[in-house]
Amino acid sequence: HEWDLLAADHPEQFSQVDDCGVLFKRILDVVVLIVGNREHDALLLLELGRAFETCFRAVYKLPVSAQAVAAGSRNSAEKRVLAAYWNICLLVDEMIDEGAIDHIDPSTVLKALDLKPTK
Repeated sequence: HEWDLLAADHPEQFSQVDDCGVLFKRILDVVVLIVGNREHDALLLLELGRAFETCFRAVYKLPVSAQAVAAGSRNSAEKRVLAAYWNICLLVDEMIDEGAIDHIDPSTVLKALDLKPTK
């Protein structure tokens, strides 16, 4: 498996590539890449990634516990994302504005998402 480095006990990795920081984050069967410029240090990208995961799980109603994940493919994040891709677009739009991190508090982001129209 090509994402073996992102195992359950290490679901996130950070790399520095030239002037860019790259966070690789695994959420169930989806790998999220978050890239920041020199203004975004590793701690900020990790905080953004963890806030994104909290919101992502809430929006797609994904389990947090390992026992629920072991329940099988009905918890597939990939299937849920493909079925309702616009939710990802709304989530990213609420957290990032023109390349700048706008909101990082999951409760604020989720409240704002409730106010936006779907589709």
